[in-house]
Amino acid sequence: MPLCAEHRTLVHSCKSHTPVLQDELPASMDYCETCGEVHKKSPASPGWTQPVSGTDVWQAIDMLKVFFREQHAYTLAYYGVTFGSEAFTLSQKGINIGKEPINIGSFSKRVGHAQRIEPLLEIAMLKGGEQTLIRIGAGEVNWSRSNAQLIKAIHLQAMQLSATTSATTSMQINAAVVKLKKEMIAGIIGRGEGPRELTKRIAKIFNHGELWRAKQIARTEYSMALHDGQVLAGAASEVVKGFRPLLSPDACILCLNMASAYPFVKMKSALRGIGKYNKPNARRGGRNLPTYHPNCECTMVEVLVGERKPSTPSIIG
Repeated sequence: MPLCAEHRTLVHSCKSHTPVLQDELPASMDYCETCGEVHKKSPASPGWTQPVSGTDVWQAIDMLKVFFREQHAYTLAYYGVTFGSEAFTLSQKGINIGKEPINIGSFSKRVGHAQRIEPLLEIAMLKGGEQTLIRIGAGEVNWSRSNAQLIKAIHLQAMQLSATTSATTSMQINAAVVKLKKEMIAGIIGRGEGPRELTKRIAKIFNHGELWRAKQIARTEYSMALHDGQVLAGAASEVVKGFRPLLSPDACILCLNMASAYPFVKMKSALRGIGKYNKPNARRGGRNLPTYHPNCECTMVEVLVGERKPSTPSIIG
């Protein structure tokens, strides 16, 4: 297992302890076996300014992998694809799967994917709020899971997470099925090979989900929950009037454009963007604060009542 910079020197000669792969964690993080947490690299390295709990992020990744595996099994059962059975039938109009386009969202709703991810989102929002209250010296504010806005935000983000990931997966599966039907009609794929070929293509979609999408989704959703916790705790403190974005040193063009367009976001607008994914204008139902996009490394800080409203975005460090 990889070690963080603090502990790596203890086993520097051990070949089994190597730095973590870049695609396994955010670029600014290292996982440490000694303490079981994710640590920031040196302050000079670009990365999140929010502390990221290795346990929380990896629990979210593991949970999403379970969701994808459950959806995979449901998809195969939906189409009745098993070796030795005939999943496709011939009709006068050609090859017909005999099923409506699949809707993974209905399955995810039935098995409670959103409800199962809520506890991890709650942890992230509570942590984000606690960090805000510490920074602004408002530790006396009652910040707990009993906060009505917090409960609503957790539920909203969980429902949207389930809906959006399910919609993407459904679209990929249905596209694969349509393509396969066309290839079978054209004689590219033989009728007897249909079930086997569909199984392979469905497996490819879900294997990709487990290996890559689960990690990206977990990191992005955790970051969003942290930032939403900041907003909710800031509102509860009654001393925060808004937020200003802090750009990562290697911020992309989307982040630069968003931060330039909205160098200061009032509390009312920030609350309106809670649990929502990025859109160009928060008045149309999006958010004008980080997290701007998947794997975004930008963050934000509070602007207190009486402080001057910023007119330009800032950069971390």
